[in-house]
Amino acid sequence: MWERDAVLIARTYVDIVLAAGGVPVLLPPVVESAHAVDRVDAVLLSGGRDVAPDRYAAAAHPATGVAHPDRDASELAVLDRAVALDLPVLGVCRGAQLLNVAFGGTLHQHLPDVTDGSVTHRQTESGRQPTHTVRIEPGSRLAAASPDGPP
Repeated sequence: MWERDAVLIARTYVDIVLAAGGVPVLLPPVVESAHAVDRVDAVLLSGGRDVAPDRYAAAAHPATGVAHPDRDASELAVLDRAVALDLPVLGVCRGAQLLNVAFGGTLHQHLPDVTDGSVTHRQTESGRQPTHTVRIEPGSRLAAASPDGPP
């Protein structure tokens, strides 16, 4: 698209944070971004490319995409700081995978290998259409913050 590297985020994330009453702050993919977490109210880890398999002690599957070690390192540093400050953290798609890995989990790198072959993950919707079901745990911070209030 461009002839130089860029730090971008889909407009949908900005719109959703604004709609929730927040002001989005984009942190660049550098470990030093963790220092900025002291000045925010919450952290949203967005979707994107695969988390590097070496982050969860796995060899790369042939279908696994190109890793971005700088992004992995910076988001893990941001997450560590957010946890230390007891800030709310929401992981969307890759962000949820990163949360899993950060807390000791692993990932299935190629869903057709562990399902009947019909399950893949491609974001074909506009970004405004839900593609995953989310269950909100009653009594959780997310339940209290949801637009419909606590269940």
